[in-house]
Amino acid sequence: MRFCFAFLLLFLCAAPVDAQVRVDKTTWEDHEALKLSNGTVELVLTTGVGPRIIRYGFIGGENILAELAGTPPTTTALGDWKPWGGHRLWAAPESMPGSYGPDNGPVQVQASGRSVTLTQPRDAAGLEKQITVTLAETGTAVTIGHRLTNETP
Repeated sequence: MRFCFAFLLLFLCAAPVDAQVRVDKTTWEDHEALKLSNGTVELVLTTGVGPRIIRYGFIGGENILAELAGTPPTTTALGDWKPWGGHRLWAAPESMPGSYGPDNGPVQVQASGRSVTLTQPRDAAGLEKQITVTLAETGTAVTIGHRLTNETP
């Protein structure tokens, strides 16, 4: 009985006080971005470039995604592709240059409740890329939806 009570007390103390998901404007490497947070974890979604999820981690903790902002771009037939890091969407099977359409410009943003949808206009390969990120109200769970629309003539 003592063990159950101690576990319950630990569980209650570990639960976030504010279980509401917040979406706030921020910046990342001088680019516009949004931060989603539920009191336990946070994500940073770039909106000035992308679509990218550039950060995921516990609040105040280490980013589990790579940040490569200082890495020089690679020139492809579609333009200069910059390896910003984080999580991105690309077409499969991976190919050069098709999978490396530059995502160096701003994206359209639609926020609704716990979800944010980032849509990149059609790139030089004819693909429109869209990522929808939904953060759980509590805990560490994130759902990521990907959509590629082929607008090649």
